[in-house]
Amino acid sequence: MGYVEERAALASQGTDPEERFANRFAADLLMPAHIVAKDWGMGKSLSDMATKYNVSKQSLEFRLANLGLK
Repeated sequence: MGYVEERAALASQGTDPEERFANRFAADLLMPAHIVAKDWGMGKSLSDMATKYNVSKQSLEFRLANLGLK
């Protein structure tokens, strides 16, 4: 069996409710709000935090913005 990568057109637009729910769930799971807020408040760098949570800097920037921290 081969590997198939597919990304629906709606996924990249951010308008599909199921895709948005999945993204919020993943962000909550990988970057818990209370821990992100604590680390950010302690002055940890974006790079250090992205490494800690094993996420991209872009994902972390979205999370910080969605939490109202940046």
